[in-house]
Amino acid sequence: MKRVAKWIVERRRHLNAACESWGAAGRRLMMGTFLTVTMLLGGIAWILGGLMGTLAHSAIHLLSPSNYAAIRMIRPQERLGIAAVFTPDDTAETDGVEGDAAEKTGAEGSELQRRTGPFGINLKKWTAWEKYADARELLNQTTVEQLPAGTVMALRLRELPIAFRWCPAGSFEWDSTMCLTQDAAVHLAQDAATTSVGGGRVPVLLSRGFAIMESECFQGMWTAVTGEELHWHPYRGEALPVHCVTQSDAAVFAGRVHSQLRRAKALPEGWIVRLPHEAEWEYAMRAGGQSAFGAGIDSRSLLDHAWIAGNSGQKLQPVASRSPNAWGIHDGLGSVMEWCSDIYSPRFPGGTTPTGNFEDSWKWVYRGGAWGLDSRYSQLSNRYPGSGNVRGPMLGFRLVLVRE
Repeated sequence: MKRVAKWIVERRRHLNAACESWGAAGRRLMMGTFLTVTMLLGGIAWILGGLMGTLAHSAIHLLSPSNYAAIRMIRPQERLGIAAVFTPDDTAETDGVEGDAAEKTGAEGSELQRRTGPFGINLKKWTAWEKYADARELLNQTTVEQLPAGTVMALRLRELPIAFRWCPAGSFEWDSTMCLTQDAAVHLAQDAATTSVGGGRVPVLLSRGFAIMESECFQGMWTAVTGEELHWHPYRGEALPVHCVTQSDAAVFAGRVHSQLRRAKALPEGWIVRLPHEAEWEYAMRAGGQSAFGAGIDSRSLLDHAWIAGNSGQKLQPVASRSPNAWGIHDGLGSVMEWCSDIYSPRFPGGTTPTGNFEDSWKWVYRGGAWGLDSRYSQLSNRYPGSGNVRGPMLGFRLVLVRE
């Protein structure tokens, strides 16, 4: 800076000397030109500096696996399907604790690897899942649609089995009389006057079967996939549900699971992993029943199947620690509410294999009851809108396996 200042002073002296012979008018012209050029160059330098700083800040956010700010700014209808494309390359086998173990030698490193497994997960808690059939073999069969409802299967993600339950093709009726969302009931009443939809019921047909996770995504699974933890304090534990995630977080996570399984050749051909549509979610949780809580569950037995305000002690509880529904699926009626892949509209989308991808909303659907809410919120027809940046201790998700 001193050299620059000295150069400017010298140039002014030469300029003054040159202008002595030109008179006052020439001196004013030269000095004005000199100052204008200097200010213009300074402005360009300031603009370039600000632009470089902005680009650097954006790159840091985009490359951070825990902050997908670039995705969250996109409208929901423009973001559909982006999770399966925007997935960081996380195939490294030396992340987290496994990487620490790789650096150690002898008995110390072997003991650390045996005790914790990849990313520090205590695999002893999940050894019971080893008994499940390989989902690749079951779903690649031509007779897959004939599998009995609730057939259990697992995909192996590195050393962690992820359990799914089969949901065959079938139908159910969404019932607005058992729905807390009043605007949905109003739209349905208006439709009933001009269509065959009456009594507050919307018929839904799932034309093809799919597999849904046996439990909600749990923190041990999140850490195995991403190598990181979220803001789970004070509810931190490998077996506790993932929570405090936005719909974007959940969709990106589903894309990462899909990519890792595909690279490991652990995913059945022609199948993908994603968040469920709300019709798929409700169909699976009903397990063939039409009552408020699904097949074989009523208000008296609800506490045996769900963590809600009446039995949770007002805190998060481990996944799959209550009784499952008739198809072996846990936690749909309680624990944490679950994000879906549909954009919310007050009018429930009925018909064959419906998806709620509407252009007039910025909000996503989430479903199910939660550990801090009473039994009214556990009714399966309840549906709620949430903006893309909503997160909280009662919001989580689970994944589905569906055909491409």
